[in-house]
Amino acid sequence: MIGALLYMSPEQVNGDRIDARSDLFALGVVLYQMASGRVPFSGATLGDIAASIRCGAFAPLDELRPGVPPDLARLVHRLLATDPADRPQRAVEVAAELLTIGTQLLLSTGSTAVAIPVPVPPAEPTFDFDPESPPAPR
Repeated sequence: MIGALLYMSPEQVNGDRIDARSDLFALGVVLYQMASGRVPFSGATLGDIAASIRCGAFAPLDELRPGVPPDLARLVHRLLATDPADRPQRAVEVAAELLTIGTQLLLSTGSTAVAIPVPVPPAEPTFDFDPESPPAPR
């Protein structure tokens, strides 16, 4: 297992096959931490933290920080879903949703700033991982 436990998805903690949705889970942890000042999953020991991640027990972001935009809280909660099928399936979807949330936030504050989308390549690269076939030595 490689990585920082606090940012691992349940499937990664369980040693199951992972894909890009694990990275989206980690993004959810980072966004939760940015909005609340704390990570969503905690415990006294590494085992406790792993158990917290596996069961998906975290304080709802909008209850922890009532000023968080409801759309952002909903997105973060979806990103932190225990089942990868319940998370957004592609990073492009998350980026578009974050742009919309940011734009709405700017408009609601009367800011004259403009949200500019970051160019996204037309096709997402695919990474095929076969756990039965180890990578070739370098």
